[in-house]
Amino acid sequence: MKKYYKLICFFLLVTPILGFSQKDNISPKLSFGWLVPTRAILNNVHHTDTAATYYGSTIFPDSTVRYESSGVLSYIWLNSAGEVFDPYSKIYDPLLINPLIQPGVGYFLDSLFLSGWYKKINGGNPDTLVAEVTYSLPKTAPSFAGTFFTNPPDTFWVSPPKVFGDTARFGFKCRMTDPNKVVVKYILSSSDSSTTLEKKIKFPVNIQIPADNIVGVSFTFVPGNPYNAGDIVYSSNASFTQVLNSFRVAEYVTNNYTINQRYFSDLNKRFNSSHLIKKEIRYHQYTGTNAWQNDRMFSTLDWGFDIGFMISIPQNINTLTENKFSIYPNPSSNLIHIKGLDNQASHLDIYNFTGQLIYSETINENEHTLDISQFASGMYLLKISNKNFTQSEKLVIE
Repeated sequence: MKKYYKLICFFLLVTPILGFSQKDNISPKLSFGWLVPTRAILNNVHHTDTAATYYGSTIFPDSTVRYESSGVLSYIWLNSAGEVFDPYSKIYDPLLINPLIQPGVGYFLDSLFLSGWYKKINGGNPDTLVAEVTYSLPKTAPSFAGTFFTNPPDTFWVSPPKVFGDTARFGFKCRMTDPNKVVVKYILSSSDSSTTLEKKIKFPVNIQIPADNIVGVSFTFVPGNPYNAGDIVYSSNASFTQVLNSFRVAEYVTNNYTINQRYFSDLNKRFNSSHLIKKEIRYHQYTGTNAWQNDRMFSTLDWGFDIGFMISIPQNINTLTENKFSIYPNPSSNLIHIKGLDNQASHLDIYNFTGQLIYSETINENEHTLDISQFASGMYLLKISNKNFTQSEKLVIE
């Protein structure tokens, strides 16, 4: 039988492994610890995980190999598991009051983890987990939909315009062909192997993310050894002999797709969500009602991968240590007064609590009066920034 040697191994040779230096950590940073979008939605939005089941799905670079589930052999269809991470969402606040990071504040993506089960049964060349990371400004808050995409390969839209008939509503684009993406590679070893409890494979990343940018990441398992078409990469009940090393990603899956549609959607149309990336190499092994598995990419709000993000912000950000200005009266229905602006050019921005910028002006005075009667009642975020400080405060309009 013809051997399938991985072209993707060439990718591993020609793509440089991310390096780190001490200069990346000059400024002291305040860490927020591990943030897991899927768990935050379960714990802080739904306050339960009983409506979802914890599973594992096998990932592999092409569809020539097979896996067994419930006694049935099928060709592998899942290439990569990914996540869009938006720290400006309120889902990371148990009270659902404040976003973790205020708009206008950048952050560091220090590390990533992918939970799963690596089963190593063969020696030889080592297997590799590859994390591809990209970041950008979202175009607009999307109306989420779990759907399929007809975009070019390696392109993923959280909110495809064809669903809504509005070409302006693209949402966040997670483009793995981004020339500026960061590729991080982790060489798997026997110590990572487990057949029972899942393990968290951690990736140091150390990327500085600009203010208001959100992150997309895709994880891919790259086998080190050649393999034959039809080889068994995983057998859930050991009814078939597994001959290849395997990696299964951990995920939560909605128990009832009818009752709990879009169960892992973010609040207020923010951007946290999981996505699946299908085969890099497809042989269209699926037909009939299963033909959808021959496609390439789609987002899912019925699944949520167990992917973690460790982030931090510089400790010298004034919003954390000292209040420079004050707002009064607050709440208010017409005029507010802002004091303590240092008589220097400052940017004043107002955001609604979906993160949308609704007002902006430049001010050059120590005290400023603003008419807010033009805005609807509700809770807003007022941010003032200049060369000396950045500060954000809640503003309640009655």
